[in-house]
Formats: sequence, structure tokens, C-alpha cells
Amino acid sequence: MRPDGRSPTLKAMTPAIAALILFATPAAAADQAVDKTDVRCLAVSVGMAGLDDPDLAQAGVMSSLYFAGKLEGAHPKADVMLMAVEELLVMKPSQIEEHRQICATILADKSREWTSRGAELQRSTEAGERGDP
Repeated sequence: MRPDGRSPTLKAMTPAIAALILFATPAAAADQAVDKTDVRCLAVSVGMAGLDDPDLAQAGVMSSLYFAGKLEGAHPKADVMLMAVEELLVMKPSQIEEHRQICATILADKSREWTSRGAELQRSTEAGERGDP
């Protein structure tokens, strides 16, 4: 979603889609069970990364890195970028917007988890330096 409340159109994301298609290679693991939500989140994120709005583009890049890493970690032989491109090409605008919200929630939840774990690590490190058990 753009700051003005409007959703970027598929037309606005076309350059990012074209770049992905250009660099994509055939998927070797199309039959693997892949989390469709993660693929759609990667697709939407890559589309956002190609937007003119620098804040949305940066959010798209960061989100793309998270979802691409998650998918590639789970499916190292799969061409996750090609899967994302193929998914983005068949998604309806309403699905793109719906997944923007779903993916934002996933990332917000993960951010809270990482922040909490970081605070726990900090407390544990400080306790260790003081010699606390």
C-alpha cells in the first residue's frame, strides 16, 4: 500500500517482473511442496521493490530478502524467484493487496520475535558479565 492509500498496480510493477523473468532459470523442483503464502509474499515483495516510492521499494527489498531466504532455505534446489514471478503473473490485484497485508503481518510478528530474543540475549549477556547464575 502506498502512503496515499492506493495500491501499486501490476503495471507499476512490470519492470521488476521483467527483470525477474530475464534472470530466472527453469524451476527444477516444481513438484516440491512449497508454502504458497511465502511464494506470494516473495512475489508481492519483489513487485514492491520495483516501485518508484523509495520507502515502499526499500520495504520490498527487505521483505524480498526475508521470504527468498526462507524459501531457499526450505527448498535449496527450487528456483524461488521463478516461482514468485509465475505467481505474480497470475495473481489478481485483490490477491496482491490481500497478500500485502498478510505478509506485513508475518514480518511484524517476526520482528517482534527477533526483538524479544535480542532483549533476552542482551539480558543473558549482561548477567554473564556480572557473574549472575
